[in-house]
Amino acid sequence: MTLEDAVRFYRMYQARFMYNEMEGIRYLYLSRKRLCPILGRALTLVDILRECVKRPGHQSRMTYAARDEAVRRININMSKIIETADFEELYDLIKNEIQKEVSGFGTLASYDLARRMGYMISPQIRPRKFVYLSAGAKIGAKKFLGRPVKEREDIKNIIYRTITKGGSNFRVPNELSVLLNEEIEDIFCAYHPYFIKDGIDPNVTEVDLRNRTRSDGFFKIHNR
Repeated sequence: MTLEDAVRFYRMYQARFMYNEMEGIRYLYLSRKRLCPILGRALTLVDILRECVKRPGHQSRMTYAARDEAVRRININMSKIIETADFEELYDLIKNEIQKEVSGFGTLASYDLARRMGYMISPQIRPRKFVYLSAGAKIGAKKFLGRPVKEREDIKNIIYRTITKGGSNFRVPNELSVLLNEEIEDIFCAYHPYFIKDGIDPNVTEVDLRNRTRSDGFFKIHNR
């Protein structure tokens, strides 16, 4: 398999899950105060914030006490969150006001929360300057770049390859450059076992990628 194949597979399957989850949270936010059949009452902002903080997968091991304390602190800072100008400001706000104060709420939780909150509010705030790397994404990026990586990397300006044509060298975008910053983070995370320097392991198959692809195609609100 080539890197181009892996990117195409990612966009067909894995990316759909990410955007389905984001659209689900945004829909809940825009539909707040309406009756929720699962809860048997109208949705509140607290209900929606709980979904933003603790989701199956990345935050499955977060305690409910940590979730509820994070929600309380988000509520306190909600006006600041809505007024943030860009994703970097939103991410730093969450790290300073929530991550530093809530035990069991780490860097990955801060990034995921910033993504969900940024997607939820209007106008949307998305990571346009940097790719944010932690956990699996950090492993995948380190293997791909062939060096240690920082928490924030300007991947878009790094992922170029050099080709020779007519005796001259040209720098052309890597196949990952077609992805948005949040998609680059997601593909590094989802497929991190298979990245190699400047590419993907050629022995990887679609079955391998499918086994690393989340399959929960429907957003669910959790009654707890």
